[in-house]
Amino acid sequence: MSLTPQQEKFCLMVVEGMNGTNAAIAAGYSKVSANSKASQLMAQDNIKARISELQQAMQEAVKVRFVTTKEWVIDELVDNVKVAKTPDGDGKLQLNAANTALTLIGKELGMFIDRKEIRTGPLEDVPDEQLDAIIAEAQAIIDAAKAQGTRH
Repeated sequence: MSLTPQQEKFCLMVVEGMNGTNAAIAAGYSKVSANSKASQLMAQDNIKARISELQQAMQEAVKVRFVTTKEWVIDELVDNVKVAKTPDGDGKLQLNAANTALTLIGKELGMFIDRKEIRTGPLEDVPDEQLDAIIAEAQAIIDAAKAQGTRH
């Protein structure tokens, strides 16, 4: 059994997230009887089937968009690596850019796992060289955060 344009609009509104009453009103049914009309419509097999069909189509569209977007990002990163490893007019390579793109690709592929050592106890047990490295790393993070803040 085919749906009327009003029933089709009701189904679309439900799939877009409206509750039954609001979907009925948006589809053009009377505000006074919208609640009971929504209940009647939701009880019909052809309405339930159409809503299910529309929900599946929407889920497929989301999947396709996500996969396409993800593939596009990875393709762009691969292109960035190629460009960065091609000498510019001065014969220089942009290896930092290439490394960043490769790191992002590797993270997406699950190739890298961040590992952190958590130490407890007094800092006097930590060698000076290690403390210097920790301080330098903290300063680099602070500098990067400041640089990010000035770009906006």
